[in-house]
Amino acid sequence: MSIYLYLDQDSPIHRLHPLTKVSSLMLLFVAPMLVIHPVVLSPFLLFLLGVGGVSGSLRNLKRVWPFMATLFSFTFLIWSFFYGGQKEVFRLASLRVTQESLLFGLGMALRLNLLFFIGLIFLSTTRIEELTVGLQRLGLPYIVSFTLGLAFRLVPVFMDAALTIVQAQRSRGLDFGRGGLLQRLRHYLTVMIPVFMTALRKADGMAVALEARGFRAGVERTACFRYSFGGLDGLALVAVGAFDLLYLMLRAWGMGMIA
Repeated sequence: MSIYLYLDQDSPIHRLHPLTKVSSLMLLFVAPMLVIHPVVLSPFLLFLLGVGGVSGSLRNLKRVWPFMATLFSFTFLIWSFFYGGQKEVFRLASLRVTQESLLFGLGMALRLNLLFFIGLIFLSTTRIEELTVGLQRLGLPYIVSFTLGLAFRLVPVFMDAALTIVQAQRSRGLDFGRGGLLQRLRHYLTVMIPVFMTALRKADGMAVALEARGFRAGVERTACFRYSFGGLDGLALVAVGAFDLLYLMLRAWGMGMIA
């Protein structure tokens, strides 16, 4: 299994211009932040599921669903007990669970999962090179765009290195789950130190490689691929912008929130 989330497919979402993808990512993050009611967020969830189905990104859900389920459950439980409200449903000792807190907890859990799902679709359909090009088209300097793209590229590399070191330590008989909390934390030092040293070696080697290729030469940078805007890009931006506008209007009218 690849350590990267990108899926090499020929879907309409994959063919979008990098600037369209980056702009849509930022616009999609805005929509669920404007409202909190789970009923109002449901159409946005259906929209994302449709986009995920068209792009094939739903295949990556099986890799991250335990995290999403845990995030949803903990968020729902915490807000259900601590949000407050007027219409009490039941009481557990001094903690009150109300109709408002249940709705708010469900909405907050759904919001966080929607934000995570948006990022999952983006990483499933966008190459690192496209991310760099998209950030440049937004007006960011090349060095900043390259650095952000490089960060996305190196995160799964370091995660893979950490998993390899964990497996190596377990093959030597180290049980990471044995002992108390402090002892288990000390066990993970045997993973953190090698990963940290690996990161330093990679950073040093990468710095030398970049300087050898004239990274700071100051010339205009070109891309390997040529991208052009099309009707599909305009349609995507209109669809994404429509959700932002709709939810902004609902918020202005006092709808989509929990009283």
